[in-house]
Amino acid sequence: MGEVQRGAVSGPGEEDSTTERLEALVRRAQEASEEERGLLGEDINTLLLQLPSAPEPQRGATLVRSFLDSHALAGLGTPAMPSNIAATQALLGLGYPDALTLTPEELDSLRQWQRQRFAVPWLALLVTLFGVILIQVFILTLGTDNALVIRFNATLRALSGEPPAPPTLMELHEEFVRNSAYRFLFAQFVAGAAAFFYTVTAGRRGGGRVRARRVFLTMAGVGAAMALFQLPANGWIAATTFTAAAGAFICAANLKPT
Repeated sequence: MGEVQRGAVSGPGEEDSTTERLEALVRRAQEASEEERGLLGEDINTLLLQLPSAPEPQRGATLVRSFLDSHALAGLGTPAMPSNIAATQALLGLGYPDALTLTPEELDSLRQWQRQRFAVPWLALLVTLFGVILIQVFILTLGTDNALVIRFNATLRALSGEPPAPPTLMELHEEFVRNSAYRFLFAQFVAGAAAFFYTVTAGRRGGGRVRARRVFLTMAGVGAAMALFQLPANGWIAATTFTAAAGAFICAANLKPT
């Protein structure tokens, strides 16, 4: 069925115009089963959005206007874009005078769809990032004794006059992790704040949500890798770093395309 349907869109005869294919697909979708309507909806939207560049734009405009007036596109389309929205965009793309035939209700539906399509869950992101900070403070508080013990032992060795032994690779690794931990945590905080502000501004535009999601995924990957690097040296520090990485991943999940 899918192959036959695709052929109806991409392999018509020479005499079969875009408007004729569109009219045939809409008629077929109205009589099709629910499953087949879903398959046909994508092709209907594709043809609708191609109408502004079709050879017969005026004929296409007349057809689309008749679809909207008769509610022939109701229930058609895809979860991402109903066919009514695609038809409205087609008339807008055709320009004057066809765009003037759109009713205020149709334009309002288009605006509402665009707001929902490009909206970002800013509250969920803010709560997630704030929760990350609280968890990190809690983990650092638990791990403070560990850091104090390390400094206390080092002070005792210095007071006893014992010559310091050459540091091992693990000790050098531990020292590097301790010295760089707060710098990296601060960098994660700044990156999270910057990603949030980018998401609630540029993320509302076309393609911005996808780019914002990639930013959070990158932060999650870098944070997880750093946590693995820190883990052999200090589990508490690794836990705080991983918390930020997990928060970035949750933010990316909230930005999945709808």
